[in-house]
Amino acid sequence: MRADVAIDSMVMIMVAIIAAGMLIALAFGKLPELSMSLSCSAHSIMYSLVPSGTADPTLPDYCTPGRRETATVGKDRNQTAEEIAAYILDCWERGERGGVSESFQCNQFNINYDENFVLEPKDIVGVFIDNDLCTQSGIMDNSTGCGTESQIVWNKTGFKNKDFVLVEYTSGKVVVR
Repeated sequence: MRADVAIDSMVMIMVAIIAAGMLIALAFGKLPELSMSLSCSAHSIMYSLVPSGTADPTLPDYCTPGRRETATVGKDRNQTAEEIAAYILDCWERGERGGVSESFQCNQFNINYDENFVLEPKDIVGVFIDNDLCTQSGIMDNSTGCGTESQIVWNKTGFKNKDFVLVEYTSGKVVVR
């Protein structure tokens, strides 16, 4: 009997905390922003689980401020690496080089090229190294020889034709899915 009361009390306390949080968010106008952020995160996670080439997912417009369309990158290996590197660097700059504490979607794009190759993260970071952007921009990926720490999180280990890619800024890092 006491265990039932304790569980009921815990559930009521949790509901009260959630309700209070929602009221505070509503009072300060943060509820729409919070719901959009949760929705974007859910979309991002769902799209990262879709096998490449089976669908052409597109994030809702509100998840990519300033980036309303899904871009297409690639003609050859070098151009594809350069374009992906540019998207990563753009996201890093929009996050004020790690200074922004919020999380947001930066870019989404499809890879489309004629050649049969797979780009790896080291190929993309090679663009930073070749153009001395590791030190100039402050973006680093220590697993590939670009600095001593990593501000790029690679949730995608290979990039091939027809892949859908998301670039996000989260907790001072650029996440590539």
